[in-house]
Amino acid sequence: MEWALADPFVIDIRVADEAIDAYQHVNNSEYLRWVEQISWAHSEALGPLLSVTESLIGPWWFTAMSWTTWRPPLQTMRYS
Repeated sequence: MEWALADPFVIDIRVADEAIDAYQHVNNSEYLRWVEQISWAHSEALGPLLSVTESLIGPWWFTAMSWTTWRPPLQTMRYS
């Protein structure tokens, strides 16, 4: 996969069975959970930077901007 950044922060996420809805799609709320999960993992990976920032401004992390790119399904479902 090509990335816009030379060295992006990436984690593996397993799609849990309960994240799949009746149409066999991942529920949209699950994507927001994943955003939060990767945000915390990225902060932890930054290590000392996180504790220095918290000592200066406090633990006030927030998302300034986000976007979602929807991809077509891996296979087309046919309905009769």
